[in-house]
Parts: sequence; structure tokens; C-alpha cells
Amino acid sequence: MRLQEYELDYPHDEDRKIYNYLKTFYNQMSAPPDITLVREFFEKQDDVETVNRVNEISKTQHQIRTNFIAIVRSQQEQQQVKAFVLAARDASAIAEHGRNLEKPVNGKKLLKGVVDATNFFYEKMSGFARVETGEKLEGIVTDDADEFLEEYEQGELTSKFAGRNVIGLAES
Repeated sequence: MRLQEYELDYPHDEDRKIYNYLKTFYNQMSAPPDITLVREFFEKQDDVETVNRVNEISKTQHQIRTNFIAIVRSQQEQQQVKAFVLAARDASAIAEHGRNLEKPVNGKKLLKGVVDATNFFYEKMSGFARVETGEKLEGIVTDDADEFLEEYEQGELTSKFAGRNVIGLAES
């Protein structure tokens, strides 16, 4: 539950698969799965790399409560700093040298100059604006529609007695 409050990037496919499985399981059962269930799930799919990653994770020291939250916060902060620096570098490169795009954005195939760099950077900024619970403070509705629908569908699958209120309205 706590892990879902933070938006982390998982650099390896295996970690993403494990996280998605855990998230789905928790949202349906309101409890984390036993490690044997996770292992069996990926064994049935013949996903050897993910099974090996599950085995590696099971051998590590488990963190709980404030230790876990501190580690997740630190990891999220590191990822945000890295993403921010890369966005700033990209904006700088657009301002100085320009950038050719594979697909036109707003009818432009070439971004060049301060105005394009500023617009590029503003688009990236919404990803950094999050409160402690991991909720976005702003964004583009059309870009965030899939994320909202996924959250809504997870709420639909969850028992109404699990203490979750997806849209903020009291039950009638």
C-alpha cells in the first residue's frame, strides 16, 4: 500500500513485472501475497528471469515501517533529481542547438530556441509536481486519462469495505 503512494521507475523489466503483480494482487486482496505465490505465478509463465529476480529479492533484508518509507522516499528523490537534470539538459540543448523530432509535436518537427526549450521544460515539469502521497498536482487531462482510468478500475475491483474512496464521494 505504501509503495503505491510513490511513483518509482523500475529500470529492469523483471522489477516492473513484479511490482505490477504485487500491485494487482494487493488491490484485489487488500493484502500482500506470500513470496511463494509470486514465484509460482512467474514459474507458470516460464519467465525464468523474473523468477530469478524474485529469488534474489527474497534473500535480501526486508525493510518495514519507517525504514521502508525512508528508503522509498530516498529512491524517489534520486530518480526525480536525475529526471530533472536530464530535462534541464534537454531544454538547454534545444535552446542552443535545436532538436529534430521523429514525430511532429504541435505541427513542429524541429524544436529550436528559447521559446521551444521553455515549452519543452514546462511540459516536463508536471511530472515533478507531486505531494507526499504521490498524487499529481497538475497535468494534461488527455495525457493522464489512462492513469485515471486505471486507478478507477482498481477501485472498482477492490472491496467497498477496504477503506478506499476513489472519487471522494461518500457512500449512499
